[in-house]
Amino acid sequence: SYPWGKEILMFTARVVLTVLLEMAAARLFRFRYQKEYLILLVVNLATQLFLNITLQITNPGMGGLMFFLTYAFLESIIVIAEAAAYSILLPKATDDPPEKWVCILYAVIANALSFFGGLLLAEILPGLF
Repeated sequence: SYPWGKEILMFTARVVLTVLLEMAAARLFRFRYQKEYLILLVVNLATQLFLNITLQITNPGMGGLMFFLTYAFLESIIVIAEAAAYSILLPKATDDPPEKWVCILYAVIANALSFFGGLLLAEILPGLF
């Protein structure tokens, strides 16, 4: 039988860690409005769901190099999707909107943090993946 309970727990742990890293990056980029954080959270949850389901489907029996390449490819798709979403949604969220280039740069930096954080976690806690 498939260990659903363990998978749900590990998925939740990965999502919480990623969201914490990316919200910390949002503070560095001086996002300060509740609507901005809500957009960042919803978009991030959607892309995390995509990433984790796709890795789960493609991961069985995958060696370390193939896992890394798949993970890097998926993260590049996520950076593009998040940059597009943020540059469209965040400027509409407040009366003091960030410039589009800031939204795009945030998506790149925040995802770089979570990508390398994920690689580090995969080394330290391989059971988390």
